[in-house]
Amino acid sequence: MRLVKVAIATMRSSNNKAANLATMELLIREASSSYAKMVFFPEVASFMSTTSAETKQNADLLTGPTVSILQNLAKIHNIWISSCLYEQPDSSPLSSPPDSRVYNTQIIISNTGELTTTYRKIHLFDISLPEKNINLLESKSIRPGSKCVVAPNSPLGPVGLAICYDLRFPELASKLASLGAHVITYPSAFTVPTGQAHWHVLLRARAIENQSFVIAAAQYGKCSETRNCYGHSLVVDPWGEIIYDGGGADDSTEEQDGYVGFCEIDLDVIDDIREKMPIKAHRDAAVSWV
Repeated sequence: MRLVKVAIATMRSSNNKAANLATMELLIREASSSYAKMVFFPEVASFMSTTSAETKQNADLLTGPTVSILQNLAKIHNIWISSCLYEQPDSSPLSSPPDSRVYNTQIIISNTGELTTTYRKIHLFDISLPEKNINLLESKSIRPGSKCVVAPNSPLGPVGLAICYDLRFPELASKLASLGAHVITYPSAFTVPTGQAHWHVLLRARAIENQSFVIAAAQYGKCSETRNCYGHSLVVDPWGEIIYDGGGADDSTEEQDGYVGFCEIDLDVIDDIREKMPIKAHRDAAVSWV
């Protein structure tokens, strides 16, 4: 067996960046002291905005202080980090009118403090249900990414990067698997109704379809007056079995700003399952259909 211990953070991030980073530091320290090789944080871990304007105003450069803090923590504690932030582009391409939107970005930082990989969320959560007074338009403040990204050299081997709403698009996960991903990560901030209906089943489906581990760190609880997140950070193995569930805000963790759980990933399981059921080879050999 090739076992790799990982830490999965469940957080209740707010629009207080300093407080969120302080919580992240505590969780990184706990993960490292428990000998985890990599810690996974949820979507918008360092800053949970409440308005579109707030999102734009608090976006970070990849060369800015938020990333620098995480790089230093990775180096000090000798641990790899997967986290998410609102990213301010270095410069905006000319457009009319000018595009002031930012990116929802996942970053991978090595245990030496190197920013190794970035992924910008492709699928944006735009939902309008006037009869329920629901109007969630991520695209109002976020611009979509356009590239599938695999982090090649993590302690878990190749890790495919995706974020939250990307989970509903199986073709992205299949592309990541075709690019060599053995693990697919979905840092998320799922709402309670959609989480209750679809979270577990979608994550298990993505794992089964692609014969990959799926790691999904999640926001939970009431992050603001308008945002209540489902929680249940999950790790799913390539057979679709849930091997870690971090629970939701109805558990004893309700008053915490964040906590970590631990799981051992057996990388040999991937090769064994893919050899016994060669789905990728069958997919590649299939005749195209209209």
